[in-house]
Amino acid sequence: FKDNKPFLILGTPGLDVQIQAMTQLFMNITEFGMNPQEAIEAPRFASYSFPLTNIMNNYEPGVLRCEKNIKENVIDNLSKLGHKIKLWDQKSYLAGGLCAIQINNELKTLTAGADPRRGAGAYRRLAADAGAGGRGAESRLAAGTAGDRHPGRGGLRPDRGIAGREHGLR
Repeated sequence: FKDNKPFLILGTPGLDVQIQAMTQLFMNITEFGMNPQEAIEAPRFASYSFPLTNIMNNYEPGVLRCEKNIKENVIDNLSKLGHKIKLWDQKSYLAGGLCAIQINNELKTLTAGADPRRGAGAYRRLAADAGAGGRGAESRLAAGTAGDRHPGRGGLRPDRGIAGREHGLR
């Protein structure tokens, strides 16, 4: 919430990386002024210094996994601070699959972002598309990931992709 009004809707699959990825997205928007798509596509990192949820008795104290497109000097400085850096591929699905919708209450716009790491999408759906019986002027914005188990079945329409663009509210 911002000024007692919602301003950001976000989420991701990803077990122990969920909170870390969503925090990075939130900070990229609120502190660094990125739009949702820029914030989602920014390089990510995740700590594994705690027992993992899905693997009993498995953790990696001091390990910090980083996407390869994080600047080399940042990686070097993190190593000097004692982190054991393990690199992910650039834009790794292990870094989560973020989706977000930012609400600008002053301009009455929505701006969506969707993560290419897991095939997510953002789309605008006209009420007529949903069987609204002729109320075609009304529209909704949605963002989501198709999911790991059923790729392509998330109901997202790439032909109507609008990630990173503002969409007016009614």
